[in-house]
Amino acid sequence: MRRKLIISSIIVCLFLFYVFLHQRDPHEGDIYRITEPWTMQVTDVLAIEQIDDDWFVFFRTSDFLQLGRLEKNLFGTWDLVDFHQGEALLGSIPIEETDSTVVLGGAGYSDAGSNENKSFFFGMIDNPAVNKVIVEQNENLYEITDFITGTDQTRLFLRMTDEEILSFSITAYDHDGTIVHSYPQ
Repeated sequence: MRRKLIISSIIVCLFLFYVFLHQRDPHEGDIYRITEPWTMQVTDVLAIEQIDDDWFVFFRTSDFLQLGRLEKNLFGTWDLVDFHQGEALLGSIPIEETDSTVVLGGAGYSDAGSNENKSFFFGMIDNPAVNKVIVEQNENLYEITDFITGTDQTRLFLRMTDEEILSFSITAYDHDGTIVHSYPQ
């Protein structure tokens, strides 16, 4: 009888621990755990943000701004995955030392088998004068004025589309409409 009680208690504790793990939102420690074996070490986790039903993370390595999508695995821990459930980053933008106050770029993929396209336009803005970013893709204009608040004074943005990432430009403007930075330059 005592043995059954102990086994039942252990099962209940394991079940509660499993439920707890599946209730937890991602946090900075998850990113460091995931990226620990990488050769490029993470220097700063800038933001973890839920957009619609997906969790996204913005982080820096020594020379790049990285964008990843987080998904909970069977054990309740978080993994970096793309939209095809592969372990991958969604995008990476080099950070130039000449102007690291505004970093703009894009990434995307095309799946010929399913005819699915995704484009990710994202960036990091440390320049307080920037109040608007415009993404131009295949004759479509997307205006971004709501920024994700990151660490310190950093603001971030992410715009996703279901188009191929063939040609695009991203421009950051200040309050007077003056171009602060653009990609491509």
